[in-house]
Amino acid sequence: MTDSEDRKVPVNRRAYDLRETEFYMPAMWPMDLQNAIVDWLGAWRWRRQMRHLLQLEARGLARLGDARDAVSQGAAAPLREIAARRAARRRGDDGQQ
Repeated sequence: MTDSEDRKVPVNRRAYDLRETEFYMPAMWPMDLQNAIVDWLGAWRWRRQMRHLLQLEARGLARLGDARDAVSQGAAAPLREIAARRAARRRGDDGQQ
């Protein structure tokens, strides 16, 4: 047996998915986990900004006008829904078939 045959990946070993990066290092986080964390934190931050806008309007420091309904819906939306929209936008999905 040659050295190159010894280095081949066994058949039962899973090949890593390289969608996000060109290489995979064993010490790297799984990219799906990293993307999910970024989506959830971004959703939390966005919802917090919507709630802050509503507070500013209640104190008379901002005028939302026609956007008030959209901001209210965004402030009341569950994080799971917002994170799913962010993930779909990142992947390039529009949620349409």
